Amino acid sequence: MSDFSKQYLSFLKNEFSGLNLTSFNTEKEIQNKLYEDSIYPPKVSKVFFEMINMQGLIVDIGFGGGFPILPLAQMFPEKNFVGIESKNKKLLAVKFIASKMDIKNITLIHSRYENIVFDIPTLITFKAVGDIEELLKNLKTTSCVRVFFYKGQKDKNYNFNKISKWREIEYLETVDANNETRVLIGVENKNVPCGTFLKNNKNLVNLSDFI
Repeated sequence: MSDFSKQYLSFLKNEFSGLNLTSFNTEKEIQNKLYEDSIYPPKVSKVFFEMINMQGLIVDIGFGGGFPILPLAQMFPEKNFVGIESKNKKLLAVKFIASKMDIKNITLIHSRYENIVFDIPTLITFKAVGDIEELLKNLKTTSCVRVFFYKGQKDKNYNFNKISKWREIEYLETVDANNETRVLIGVENKNVPCGTFLKNNKNLVNLSDFI
């Protein structure tokens, strides 16, 4: 087992015993279901790996208990990672964990992603949450953005015809070490809109304001 899994489990049992950070509560589950699942896509996808290395900023939306942002930030210590999470208690817990694990290349934002305009080149990750078409529909961009979805087998089907503003750059279906089907879907915006989001909605803020 990795040191990450041991440390994370210790935090679950001690500092955050009263907070439901994750449904997994054994070292093996944390290792296989959270840690390995987080770093699996860049290990098996040449496209995803190269995109991370090309990109200066990686944003993880809805990171919950810290996945995949914590393992990815450890895996790519020279890259800057930003996490967006609407639940402040989880954000504060992950911030604490990152500090204790000496993961310094992370900035965490307490917000809903719908309230942020992605105004700088960004690679975005979503892990096993929501409907792809709906998530992309609510994503506001004024710069080149690439989005990768970590999905399970039951979530792998989606209607690409509904997301005409985006082009597919990766569709990879593999079987992981747990003998479970994992799907990685990557898209990028076809055209970079100029956008008048901020003028039309005073509740919005540019991502660059946090960097």
